[in-house]
Amino acid sequence: MRNCFVGILLFLNCLSFAQMSEEFSFMGMLQTLDRDVITYKIDFTIQEGIVSGTSLMNIDGPDATTSSFDGTYDYKTKILKFTEREVISSKAPLDGDFCFITVSATMSAKKNKSYLNGDFWGLVDEKDSCAIGEVKMVATAYILKSMARVEKAVKLSGTKDSTTLANADLETFNKTLTTQRISSTKSVSVSVSTDRCMLKLWDDGLEDGDIVSVKLNGVLVLHNYVLKKDIKTVGLTLTKGENTVEIIAQNTGSRFPNTAYLSVNDSKSETKLSSNLEKNQTAIIKVIY
Repeated sequence: MRNCFVGILLFLNCLSFAQMSEEFSFMGMLQTLDRDVITYKIDFTIQEGIVSGTSLMNIDGPDATTSSFDGTYDYKTKILKFTEREVISSKAPLDGDFCFITVSATMSAKKNKSYLNGDFWGLVDEKDSCAIGEVKMVATAYILKSMARVEKAVKLSGTKDSTTLANADLETFNKTLTTQRISSTKSVSVSVSTDRCMLKLWDDGLEDGDIVSVKLNGVLVLHNYVLKKDIKTVGLTLTKGENTVEIIAQNTGSRFPNTAYLSVNDSKSETKLSSNLEKNQTAIIKVIY
């Protein structure tokens, strides 16, 4: 009986281990054969060798695009392979042609710095080549840790140089990695899988009285709302195709400009955004269902 009990425990431990998933985050660049450089960030999980995650290409650029990907990881060879499948959000129109990339790289986890190096190639419509080159990345945590050391050194030095301080602003840099910025001249398109989604709004900094209104396809769904640190959730019922969400700045609060943090959530994904607007300006989110 005792042996049976021990056997059951061993089985449950093995089952628990097999079901464990590991989370990873890398950032770096894609370098084409023409020596063009594109910033790139990936966040993913590995469970029993199966990979799933999201990529952010051209970080904070005019065509910044977030895509989903899937693939495999070989624990023996340390080879990570994945292919981008679908655009989640982009500052470029979603009805355009996107270059979906496939990566084959060695992923090495070291105590002080994890890295990912290898090759990539891109296809449009799964047939036409659009890019080829090398991928070079390090763990996001390592970059943030390095920036934290720089930021600390700058503060200890007592320098008042605004450019140096701006470049060492870890908090701002970290937000850049996780949010896409929109303005009256820079919109973003978000793809969702259901006709119901949630728009969340909040003030991520000092509550300074910023007031916004929100329209969905021209209909007012939130009027003169004062942004708080607590998240405000607005349910959106979408029509098939493209839906227009307008974020309207009613003032600029006590600190210029009117800054709102937002996210669009459906059952599968979350797209984080931030808007920077002057009074009476409008930022557009195009939600595609």
